[in-house]
Parts: sequence; C-alpha cells; structure tokens
Amino acid sequence: MDTPSPFSDQRAKGNSKILVVDDDLSVCGILSAFLTARGFEVTIASNLKEARTAIEPWLPDVLLLDYHLTDGVGTQLLQEMGDKANQCAVVMMTGVATHDVKVAVDAMKLGAVEFITKPFRLEDLETRILRALDALESRRKEAGELKRKRIFSQGILLAVEEERQRLARELHDEIGQGLTTLKIEAELLAEDPMIPPSQRERLSKIAKGLAQVMSTLREIVRGLRPVVLDSLGLEEAINRLVEDCRSAAGPEIKCFLRGLSQRLPSSLEVGAYRIVQEAISNALKHSRAKEVRVSVVRMAHSLSITVEDDGVGFELESVGFQGGLGLLLMRERAEGLGGSLWIDSKAGGGTCLVAELPIPQAG
Repeated sequence: MDTPSPFSDQRAKGNSKILVVDDDLSVCGILSAFLTARGFEVTIASNLKEARTAIEPWLPDVLLLDYHLTDGVGTQLLQEMGDKANQCAVVMMTGVATHDVKVAVDAMKLGAVEFITKPFRLEDLETRILRALDALESRRKEAGELKRKRIFSQGILLAVEEERQRLARELHDEIGQGLTTLKIEAELLAEDPMIPPSQRERLSKIAKGLAQVMSTLREIVRGLRPVVLDSLGLEEAINRLVEDCRSAAGPEIKCFLRGLSQRLPSSLEVGAYRIVQEAISNALKHSRAKEVRVSVVRMAHSLSITVEDDGVGFELESVGFQGGLGLLLMRERAEGLGGSLWIDSKAGGGTCLVAELPIPQAG
C-alpha cells in the first residue's frame, strides 16, 4: 500500500490540474488512479494530437509528458506551446536510458522543470510533481512581480510624457507667444523714424536676439513633445526628426517608412517615436558612423523598428545591455507596450537596434 506523501493533503486542497500524456494506456490508468487519489484533477491524452486538443481549452498546472509517443516526441509539444510551456509545470518522462541526458537538456530548454526515467516509483513521481508545482508557483510570483514593475515603469513613462506635453504646450503658448509679441514690437520700433538711429540699431539687435531665443525655444519644445506627432502622426514626426538630425558634418541618414499613413494609438506612436529618437541620438553621439539607416514598417499585427549604423560599435558583454540609461528606457518603453527590443553590436562592426511593438487589435 502506498504511503501518502506529507505534501498530498496540502496539494489536494489546491485541486491542481494534471494532464498525463502517454501512449501506454495501462500506464495512464495507473497514474490517473494514483494522482486522483492524491487529490489532483487528472486528464489523459494518449498522443500529441489528443494533448493539443486537451491543452487548447485549458492549460494544466502540471503537464506529465512522455517523450516517445506514437505520433512524435514530447519535446515537439513543448516547442509548439512556446511561452505556454513556461506557464505550467512540465515533468518529462522517458524510458530511453541512453538518451536521458540529451532528452532532459532539450526538455529543460523548452520549459520542463522536472525529469523522471521509467520505471519509477509513484512516490518519486509525486515528489517531482510537487517540486514542479513549487517551481511553477515561484515562476508565477516572479512573473507577477515583473509585470508589476513594468506597469510601474510604464506609469512613470506615461507621467513623464504627460508632463512633457504640458511643458511643451505652456512653452509654446505662453512663453513662445510672449517672445513673438516682444520681437514684433522691437521690429516696429526699430522702423519708427521718430526713434534715434542709435536706439533703432539697438532695437534691431534685440529683435534678432529674440529670434534666436525663439528658435532655441522651438527646439526645446520639439524635443519635449513634437507638436507634429499629435497633429499629423508618426510618419511626419519621424520624417521631421530625421531632417532635423541631418547635418553637413554628420553621417548620412536614410529613412524608410511604410504603412504609417493610418494613425496608431497615441501611446504606441509616442513610444515608437521616442525609441527612434533615442536610437538616432545614440548613433550620432557615439557611433562615429558614416551612415545611419532608419526603418519603421507597419506589419499586420506589429510595428517593426530598425535603426542601424556602420560605426565603431561596442562589445555587448563588456558594456552590458543595461549599461546606458537611454538603452534601458528604450527597452522599458518597448516592454511597457507589450513588445521587445534587441541590440546587436560588436567592436568595429556597427550597431543594430530592433524593436517589435504589437498593434492593439480592435474588438
């Protein structure tokens, strides 16, 4: 008679769901009876096809997966599951002793957290299932903490953008308009014949100085929040950004934009613009490149951003992806929008930044 595990009552209360995938029906029957008696909710699948059908409506807490099946191998299912394999506790079973190590390594890479070789004692299997559930609980806690951090970071970025928008609007509407009025009045006074020539000359200089200050103010406002992004959209905003960054002494900047004529959600447009802006700025400051290429393409369900240069590059291992605040902020923006961002660079080989941002689907 089997001796109950000290963890059994605790796990039974949780009614954890287990999907057993094994092409030996006698093994399935034994495992189902044992695990049900331990308080688990058990579903049986005898091949990959049945396993796919079982997983589709609900994801089990534990996937007890045999390696050799009549229609393939268990790791195929893990490959097909992708990220879902990390959302449940996968225990891989195999009876092929000569390939245990390789099968275990492949399974672990694809998301398995435990491995057991047939024949095994049922108590040993239960111990591995409980360890797998503990690992799953830890993984879910880490995922939840990461999600909270991302929500917090995204909240900060949103607050920063809102403050930038407010400052840009006030600088443009209040200070900008005030400077414009002063410049016009100075110009009018400089043309007044009743004003002594020496005073008219000073007023002309004041008007020119005000024009320079207004030009600087426009650059600041554009950096804080480009008005064209809100009014005309991402395509025109990036075109103007690239044009502003071009200079006779700097690298040639080539820009390819496709599918941006239709407006995107404001948060996505702002995030994409800031990523492009920061990437171009980094290239101009650090790369010593002869050419910078910017590509922003709207796909069916995502926005693909690539900024690459032929500059000096850097070693990712020595610098570290999080070594720069700009890189960190770009990654936070991408992940906050549900996307991803990668950097590929090596000393002397240039740098390539790629971001994939999902486009929210209607309905």
